[in-house]
Amino acid sequence: MRFVVKDNIPLPARSAGSIVAAVLGIQRKAADRMVYDGLVWCDGKPVAAPHQRLSVGSTVEIEQLAPLPKQKHSPVKAQPQRFEVLHNDDDIVVVSKPAGMLTVPTRSGQSSLMQQLGRHLSNRTKKGRSGSELTCVQRIDRWVSGPIVFAKHTQATESLREQLRAHSARRSYVAIVAGTVAEEAGTIDTPLDVDGLHVRTTEPGAGQSAVSHFRTGERLLGASVLEVTLETGRRNQIRAHLAHIGHPVIGDPRYRAAQAQHAAWPHKRIALHGCELVFHHPATQHKLTFELPWPKEFGAFVKQQRRK
Repeated sequence: MRFVVKDNIPLPARSAGSIVAAVLGIQRKAADRMVYDGLVWCDGKPVAAPHQRLSVGSTVEIEQLAPLPKQKHSPVKAQPQRFEVLHNDDDIVVVSKPAGMLTVPTRSGQSSLMQQLGRHLSNRTKKGRSGSELTCVQRIDRWVSGPIVFAKHTQATESLREQLRAHSARRSYVAIVAGTVAEEAGTIDTPLDVDGLHVRTTEPGAGQSAVSHFRTGERLLGASVLEVTLETGRRNQIRAHLAHIGHPVIGDPRYRAAQAQHAAWPHKRIALHGCELVFHHPATQHKLTFELPWPKEFGAFVKQQRRK
């Protein structure tokens, strides 16, 4: 949902939380949660906090129409825990998200990582904050795996989001793409525009600024292995950018789907995996690095398609 802030909204009611609550007809607490979950953007940037004042003429985008209502008769069925907790303290929790799991709840009612993690933390006997206070700071597409960090309170949320805005946090991915990439390395600086649920590249000066850096690892038979580092973190950014340069992610059903098909890739997931997440702890300022190995299907594909 996208709209422009009008001058008929009085200044005291021009905070992000108040505007979202009024536009969607929801309670202020629910609107604040949407802001903290990164679902509200203003002029191409995520809104940092519900009390942030929005200027007249600013374009606001709400990525999700409303948070999931609490279901009295049909609760989300508990699923076996398939994620791995990499780090957990009173400020943050970092987990390894498997491919196929939603990061945050949607209207479909399918179980998400945020829900399962919240239950997992709440069921543990521990001191400190409960899992119900989790805020999603970054998201990973459903059919992509990798490390993801959740904040447990407002201060941690704002600290982590500021690191993402300042590009001091690093997010690196391994992507197996269609075709032979000629360049050894490169930068894709192409804006992205959201059209419904589809993200598309657009002309400079339009859409949201998006920058991805890549380095070519190994060239296979009809495919290439890339290491991709995000400078910005737009929705579907890596997938849209790589398709834009003619090398879609193997198995991607949305971006250059026909070209992305590969006979040696029968998996439902796409060949994109978060291999590294680096940021400074919001309380201690210590540098934290989380590295994940390749999924087994990646190694099997590379071995099978390696040039003789």
